[in-house]
Amino acid sequence: MIDIYDLGCAPFEIFYSIETAINNALENGSLMGAPVLHTKVTITGGSFSDLRSTDTIFEMCTAQLMRELFKGASPVLLEPVMDLEVSTPTTEVKAVLNDILSQRRGKVNEIKEEPSQFGTQGLQRSTILAVLPLQETVGYSTFLRSLTKVILEGFFVDFCRAKLIF
Repeated sequence: MIDIYDLGCAPFEIFYSIETAINNALENGSLMGAPVLHTKVTITGGSFSDLRSTDTIFEMCTAQLMRELFKGASPVLLEPVMDLEVSTPTTEVKAVLNDILSQRRGKVNEIKEEPSQFGTQGLQRSTILAVLPLQETVGYSTFLRSLTKVILEGFFVDFCRAKLIF
């Protein structure tokens, strides 16, 4: 949200240039090009000269101001984190856990043993409940199928929250 107050009766082009520079700075952010969220920009004053002021000068000055404000604001980068639920044969739990913890930057919350559906003849299954960064879930179901060499009974991913990554 942008509020602009009292720029000394500047023309519309000046206001538009300032707003464009602020929006560009907020969209591109200061950390890895990620957008800046939950921010309000208020300009409370300024001056304008018919002879020396142009919309390009105001846009450049506003962009420089936003860069300086970002440096002093100590921004943080958030990463989306997903809840993960994997149902796999008990014999494959160790391999799946190893991958989640060491390769995928995940955290295991719980492991549940499922009762066999076919008595003692069926495969024992376990359900692993974990939390993974969204980036690590891309293509994960295909990887799990090749890792366990069995058809997965259940694989669910759901948005959990955003966590601080720096």
